[in-house]
Amino acid sequence: MPNAEDYPVRAASEARTLSDLDARLVQCRACPRLVSWREETAS
Repeated sequence: MPNAEDYPVRAASEARTLSDLDARLVQCRACPRLVSWREETAS
């Protein structure tokens, strides 16, 4: 689940390539501050 606190660690350990890691972390919603920044800069 991309909003679980341990998601970034699990996603990083399960990623096989840099692009796979990027795709997993773009979905991450574990850190509200980062989510807010990411959504603000995307608009």
